[in-house]
This record gives sequence, C-alpha cells and structure tokens, in this order.
Amino acid sequence: MFKPFLQITNHLNTLSGKTVKMKKFQKIVAYYQGASVFKLPEGIKLEDTTKVKDWWVRWNTLHVEFVDGTITEFEPVFQDDGHKTPSDVFMTDSDTDD
Repeated sequence: MFKPFLQITNHLNTLSGKTVKMKKFQKIVAYYQGASVFKLPEGIKLEDTTKVKDWWVRWNTLHVEFVDGTITEFEPVFQDDGHKTPSDVFMTDSDTDD
C-alpha cells in the first residue's frame, strides 16, 4: 500500500541563517485515504458468476470481465482524493531518509 509522507527536515537544515549538517532528523508522517464510488447499471451484479467472470479496480477505474470475455470499464461517479484531512499523523526520529 502506498503511504505518502512529508519529511519536514532534511540532512541540511538552515537555522538562524547557518547551514547545519544533521545526523538525525525528524519526520512527520501523514497517511491519507481517498474514496471512489462506482455506479453499475441495473442488471449487473458482480457476485453473479453466471454473467461476471472477474472484476477489479486499477488506476481508479472499475473493470468488469464478463463470462463471454468482454471487459467493460466504469469511471467513478464520485471521487474524494482524501487530501483535506489525513487519517493518521505521527512524528518519528530517523537516522536515514526512509
């Protein structure tokens, strides 16, 4: 799962106009969760294995593979990128950049 983070300080930090080399630095990590809603036409039920062979979501597109081999793509009708408020934030000290 991709978990973006924001690194507040770097190995080179400027304090009072002076550049200070840091062996340790502090990170603030913020996790975000977005949501997308896909609307299926009436008559398509993903759990109906007599009509639907497989389905998956990739690159924010719902793919439905039918038993005859055709694949239909559905774009979301609502998308919340989730970047207004993080679902979790914490602070950590680190010796490395990861």
